[in-house]
Amino acid sequence: MRAYLAVLMVVAVLMAATAYYLLSSSPPRTNLTLVIPPFTAEYMATYALETGIVSSSNLTITVQHTLQFNEILMDLQADIGFMSTEAFAKAYEMERPLKILGTAVVQGNEEGNALLFVRLDSEITDPSELKGRRIGVPTPRGLKSSNLILLDVLERRFNLSLSLESDLIIDKPLPQLPALLDAGEVDAVLVIGDVAAQMSLSPDKYRLICDVSEEFRRLYGEYPVVAVLVVKADLLEENPDLVREALRLLNESLSYSLIHRDEALEWALTQREGVELEAAQKSLEQYCIRYGLTEDDKMVIGKLFELAYSRGLISVLPDPLEVFVSLEP
Repeated sequence: MRAYLAVLMVVAVLMAATAYYLLSSSPPRTNLTLVIPPFTAEYMATYALETGIVSSSNLTITVQHTLQFNEILMDLQADIGFMSTEAFAKAYEMERPLKILGTAVVQGNEEGNALLFVRLDSEITDPSELKGRRIGVPTPRGLKSSNLILLDVLERRFNLSLSLESDLIIDKPLPQLPALLDAGEVDAVLVIGDVAAQMSLSPDKYRLICDVSEEFRRLYGEYPVVAVLVVKADLLEENPDLVREALRLLNESLSYSLIHRDEALEWALTQREGVELEAAQKSLEQYCIRYGLTEDDKMVIGKLFELAYSRGLISVLPDPLEVFVSLEP
């Protein structure tokens, strides 16, 4: 009997030791915060990640969808996220410790997504006729790549020079711009994302006078990369494997949504209140989420940096050798 009890005690000790070893040798689970815009394609991109379809044994990513994504990253209140390309240039000038991992939002797919609309009854038929007219743009006026692209297109394609500081530029939160146009407080509005898609589907109220994204492509050969995927520099330096794992999760989640589009779209519409299915589908024709960093991507991103610099929005051009990072698998 004593021998039997002794054996049981030995087994219990071995089991306890094994459990302790496994627990102590398991890598600690880390949580990172991802900040991203609250539009249909962005919700679809993180669908599999947010619902647990893709996951990691050592990393949890908390996703925050908000229109304040630029400000949050500028204040270093998130670990990784989407940032307007122009806003990143400003962050670089302010010596914020952020690095570019790759592209995030490409403002074009089957067609462009930065669209300039007037009311259907407006006498304006061409962007060149906007001289002296009020134009509504998404806020904040100085941190949105789309606003910078609009000014460049107006000047280079339509011989109309404007400054972001002009009293003729009225910036409001993106969802408020259609109402601003309806009320006659502005003569035209620049819209992006789901709002652009919704206005495209309302020809009884609005008339498109310029596909700004398409005009940019005609000027520079590629659709604009209006948002980049950025990461805190200290996180990248201290734990590159963790950042690599985050990239894996983001890519797997995006791939899942592309393969299971209807499933991902159905979920996205439960998160993106007020957007109809037709508008959501239209937005997916107009822009896309893409992670990667080709030489063409770097060229387009660099062009937006140059536009910000030439217009005095930044005083220091970001150095490609400093801002771009490549994480090999």
